[in-house]
Parts: sequence; C-alpha cells; structure tokens
Amino acid sequence: MIDSFKGQYSFLSNFYCIDQIVGGIVYPSNEHFFHTCKTQVMEEQNVIRTAPTPAIAKKMASRSGYRLPNGKLFKITLRPDWNSIRVSVMQLGVEAKFSQNLAIHNALMATGSIQLVEDNYWHDNFWGNCLCSKCMDIPGLNNLGKLLMFYRTMFGRRK
Repeated sequence: MIDSFKGQYSFLSNFYCIDQIVGGIVYPSNEHFFHTCKTQVMEEQNVIRTAPTPAIAKKMASRSGYRLPNGKLFKITLRPDWNSIRVSVMQLGVEAKFSQNLAIHNALMATGSIQLVEDNYWHDNFWGNCLCSKCMDIPGLNNLGKLLMFYRTMFGRRK
C-alpha cells in the first residue's frame, strides 16, 4: 500500500504543482482547480486560481477565509450544490492532471495495482484517512485514493 503522498509519491497529491487545463483555463495544481470550483463567482475563481500556492488556494476557499496581504478578508460564495458535485469535480481534476502530463501519468501507472491511500493527521476522512487519536476509530473514505486508482485502471493503456 502507498499511504503517503509525499516524497517519491508527491505527484499523487493535489498539492503537487503541475499545470493542468480545464475548460481552456490553466490551473497550477489540482488543489487550485478543485477549490476554484467551489464558487460560481468569476472574480472569486480568478483570485483562487492565481493563488501563489496550493495551500493558499485551499485556505481561500475555506469557511474561515483568507486574509489578503492588504488586510482584507477574502471569503468565497460557496455554490449551493457543492457537496453533491465535489467528487465529480475532483474526478475531472484528476483526469486532467494525469492525462495532460505524461511523466506523472506514467508514474501513476507504475504503481501497478498497489492500493493508494492518503493517510493524514488533519482530520480528512472524506478524501483520505486520518490517523490522529480523535479519528482512529473512524474509517476513512479515501475518495482521492479511489479516484486515482479508478483513473489508473481506466486510462492505464495510454502510450
């Protein structure tokens, strides 16, 4: 099992910086793409898409928002259907990331049939599996790992 998306497997992480194009728009990481999709307000999308790092893009789309360098609090208008579309948005991002970047596509294919699980300590049992003492009895859903393995199975024959 690959249970950490760091080091030699950092390319599996949404925080891995590699351009991907969706709908004619370039996103610097899958984290940027995913969090941009949380809002339907074009100005908010542009701010998130151009965030200097994936971590800042994530923070910008969080409930608490992000304090911009000018001191202003940036908070998004969360789209009302977000919870019902977030998995399909992530799937679209994963497909774009790996289909457009042959080196990481091949690296993912090289994982063969190994189970992919993003173990974490930040309480994310939806996309991964949190190992902290509060979550140890909660089975992680590992939705990101499942999408990566689905992509690997469905698109593994790409040359």
